[in-house]
Amino acid sequence: MEIGRIKSSEPTRVGELLIKVGFISQHQLNDALVLSRKTKTPVGRILIMSGVISERDLQSVLTAQAMLRAKKVAYKVAVHCIHASRQLSVGFEEALARQGWTDPTQPDSIGELAELLLAAEVLSEKQLKAASERSKETGVPIGRTLVLMGLVSPSVMATALDAQVSLRRETLDQKQAVLGIKIACTRRLSLEQALVLEGIHQAKPESWLRLGELFALAGMLTESDSLWAVETSLEDGRPFGEILKNAGLVSDRELEAALELQRMVSDKQLTSEQATEILKGVKQYQLTVKDGCKQLRHFGSQVVSLLKMAGIVLPEQIEAAKVHCREQVTDLSLYLRDLGIVDPHSLRLGRDCLRLIRDDTLKINQAIVLLNYCARSGISLQQGLQELAWDEVVSTPVFSKTRELSSDFS
Repeated sequence: MEIGRIKSSEPTRVGELLIKVGFISQHQLNDALVLSRKTKTPVGRILIMSGVISERDLQSVLTAQAMLRAKKVAYKVAVHCIHASRQLSVGFEEALARQGWTDPTQPDSIGELAELLLAAEVLSEKQLKAASERSKETGVPIGRTLVLMGLVSPSVMATALDAQVSLRRETLDQKQAVLGIKIACTRRLSLEQALVLEGIHQAKPESWLRLGELFALAGMLTESDSLWAVETSLEDGRPFGEILKNAGLVSDRELEAALELQRMVSDKQLTSEQATEILKGVKQYQLTVKDGCKQLRHFGSQVVSLLKMAGIVLPEQIEAAKVHCREQVTDLSLYLRDLGIVDPHSLRLGRDCLRLIRDDTLKINQAIVLLNYCARSGISLQQGLQELAWDEVVSTPVFSKTRELSSDFS
């Protein structure tokens, strides 16, 4: 049965809950907050290290907080069960169960994510039962538990979580979500690709970039952490970025930069690739987004100058492009490509040649000769170096497929 009436006006911050149940004083919380800011350590961890509360106390309060925010439990009941958890040396959910509590928001549900996976025939009921038991024992969310047990691959879990997000946003109904998961898993596509294939959705514009995707492209978020953050966000009702920040996966500064870059991509001021490189600069070189844009703008202008010196683009073409060039264009070389003035192959050659110059691998006059030769012959820089007999002199990671573009910021 449901115990108590759920209200949304009660305080649900961890510190407030700890004070409310009498585990800490306001003075102790204030001291912990000061130390937390200085050491960049979560407040809860500070309180544990200070011996003020135990690990179980904190876990009980965190669980209570999540359930209060999801409106699954009444405030008075939560406070009572936090006390009971300490007195009985049991978890918060165990204390709730001893009070005869059941989830009022999903009285007979096995969980939205599990329902989707079962309906899409990705999981059997036996597998789900085993994972549910493991999840309860460890406190690890069901989605991550399924992946850790090897019952579901990370890519399938990502598809299911995408479907769950779409259900919450009401952009898909249950039938469409299940169909999308089935097709995506069978044909090894993303959920979006599967839905486009079925005519349910239209393809997202190129300017659409998820926050998690941006962090992943910048090498700041693993697939496992991304899946965990998405699932936690769905369970707790907290923003994805806040989950990452509170877990220490990204800093305040990095999150603010990523959100700004995401907006700029949406406004078509940046490409996804440019946003990724700027975010790398934010993390590695402590750049601001504004400084990162300046660096890319400077790099793009230098590429255009190199292309002009190699005779690949004419001065009048550059001037004509600048007349129509919007102020927010970050990279002139990419803008010339988009206008069809420079072909993609020549642009790649120009950018790589400029990096060779910056790395002191080539002199400018050598780069001009190499660029011109490769562009006119339609060959790669590596082939050009070999044909010009320069390959023994020039050895650089620019030809590695895994080379990062963050050298744009050097």
